[in-house]
Amino acid sequence: MIGITKHAQEEVLGLIARRGKPINRKERRMIAELKRNAVLVSKYGRAAAIALSGRGLALKDISEILKEEPGETMKLIELIIEAEKKALQKRLGL
Repeated sequence: MIGITKHAQEEVLGLIARRGKPINRKERRMIAELKRNAVLVSKYGRAAAIALSGRGLALKDISEILKEEPGETMKLIELIIEAEKKALQKRLGL
């Protein structure tokens, strides 16, 4: 499976060098994130990669977006932008 992450390349390569055996809590979280993302990528393909590139979006939000629009369309982009706006408003308390 292929997962997408926003972690630094060095962190991921270190984890790969140890054959996926985490040495701390951060690496355990990274593995869990990669596994969840890999499920989305295997199910939705490039549309999942596009959605996962959204800023400030939770995996739950991304899953909902992909269920509504599973293809690579302008509607997908619009849904991502709207979700990013809502996430930013929530963070800023607006």
